[in-house]
Amino acid sequence: ADENVATETCESRSLVVDLDPYSLERFVVENDVVLVSFCTGSSGKCRLLASEFVKAASLSQSGARFAFVDAEKHRSVTPIYGIQEFPTIRTFVNGRMRDNYHGRRIASDIRLAADNLEMKSPARDQSAVRVLTATSFVSVTHDLGINAFIMFEGSNSCEGISKELNDVARTFRNFSNITVASINAGDFPEATEPYTRHGMPSFVFFPQADPFFGFKPQPIFYADLRTAVEMVRFINRKCRLRQPLISSSAGDGPRAEESLPGVEDRDAPAWIFEPATPL
Repeated sequence: ADENVATETCESRSLVVDLDPYSLERFVVENDVVLVSFCTGSSGKCRLLASEFVKAASLSQSGARFAFVDAEKHRSVTPIYGIQEFPTIRTFVNGRMRDNYHGRRIASDIRLAADNLEMKSPARDQSAVRVLTATSFVSVTHDLGINAFIMFEGSNSCEGISKELNDVARTFRNFSNITVASINAGDFPEATEPYTRHGMPSFVFFPQADPFFGFKPQPIFYADLRTAVEMVRFINRKCRLRQPLISSSAGDGPRAEESLPGVEDRDAPAWIFEPATPL
């Protein structure tokens, strides 16, 4: 990274953090508001921005965090985050990528933009659903020991469906081999395009590896009712579990699922599901 780039210390949370693609993903999820400067060491504009960016971080009076990513060293970030020129400042709010910063590249303006984002950002949703980026999407769906149930959402996804998915995630929160997650397809179109051809939101189940053969079966589109009860039933069948209750986020206690027939772990009728594009 550039020599002007400040690194995080124990004394202050206002300094700029130098990140790679994997630590960036964790950083934006763990912090409410993040400004990330994607730069290259060979760019004169990047060197000029570096000092202003560090000044902005030191001037900020909000909880916004600042970070650098050396896109020359970590080339994979360019397609993942849609970076087309350097430097580019991306903003993230509650783990989700927002628009680029288009203001003047001086410390006072960058600091003001960060403080305004912090002031206007909604309270972080205490959802049990894991929010994925392109990097973590690949990691989760290729993990041989994980069953992943993922919602591919757009900018106008129904809030009611998100609440249902949260109840599903709470139901399986103690299962280490089951992940309930969502990914914004608009932010990461290259990674999600094969799974959104029927519109959004869409739901796909990625099974864990077959214990005998050692490879992951094809992912499956979920095409049943978009209720927590039915989604839990589906995951129960696919994971061969008996999970009789659904944990609700509405504060009214668990929602009892209707009694299932004796063949509770049987698969659903074949017409309900359609094979997704292989990984």
